[in-house]
Amino acid sequence: MNISELKDDLAELYHNRSSYWVRDIPFFMNARSKILWKLGPIFTERETYGDDDIYETYMTETCGTCVATQVEPNPVVQGIAKIRMQIPDDPGNPSSTKPKRGSRRVGFDFYNHDTLTKLGCTCIPKLLDYALLVQEKKDPLPGGFLFFLVMERLPGRNLVNFADLPMSERDQVRLAFAKSIREFYAFRFMHNDPNRRNLVWDPENKKCYIIDLEDAYQINDDEDPTKFMPELHYREWGIAGPETNCHMYGLDPMVPHDGKCIVDPDDEMLEKMAADAAGKELVFGK
Repeated sequence: MNISELKDDLAELYHNRSSYWVRDIPFFMNARSKILWKLGPIFTERETYGDDDIYETYMTETCGTCVATQVEPNPVVQGIAKIRMQIPDDPGNPSSTKPKRGSRRVGFDFYNHDTLTKLGCTCIPKLLDYALLVQEKKDPLPGGFLFFLVMERLPGRNLVNFADLPMSERDQVRLAFAKSIREFYAFRFMHNDPNRRNLVWDPENKKCYIIDLEDAYQINDDEDPTKFMPELHYREWGIAGPETNCHMYGLDPMVPHDGKCIVDPDDEMLEKMAADAAGKELVFGK
């Protein structure tokens, strides 16, 4: 895949890329799985900084994302690859950064994808392949970690453009999201970064997926799974209205408000909420 083949949201991400630590890597093979992947151009990259509570140190890392097409043994399989690597805390003095063999984000990203895939979760991209390597001399921080994670390529696109969808389709998103988040919660998982950009909407199959699992975690077995509450969770994930600030820009009429506090509604109740809201105007000031 070359740059001209990036379409829709991937093309938008590529043209807005602002970080370039992760170089384009033509091919990748995991010595364990013996799967050969052809990697496309990096279409987005995100740097993160801060204290790593697992390695007990300040950690600077970056994550580039690209399309991965399997060459062997099954060339019809296509996925999305995340390439994570440690980078220097001070780019002007790379030798001042102590290389590490992993990070909290690496661990959570792998564990969450691996665990939910094995549990049969249908609302996340399935794990296809992975490898934890060490950076070489040509890389930003030799000796630091270099982590490849290949996951299922999902149909549809992320919901950054949620405000551009007609209200009827926003209601369809909310119905699909409710099914996905109930499944996610049933597996005792939570997400530390609930946001419409971390949701993928497949309008053809009326399916909503939850992504960016490095920010997710599994709750203690002694705790009860979280219950889905439309009034809370639609707002929390930024899909309660056309804009994330509902107080300023309005709340879609399907979304409960004024303290209605519906807990764990079934599909029938949610569909009635959407039907009752059809044709109504945005709710303001609630």
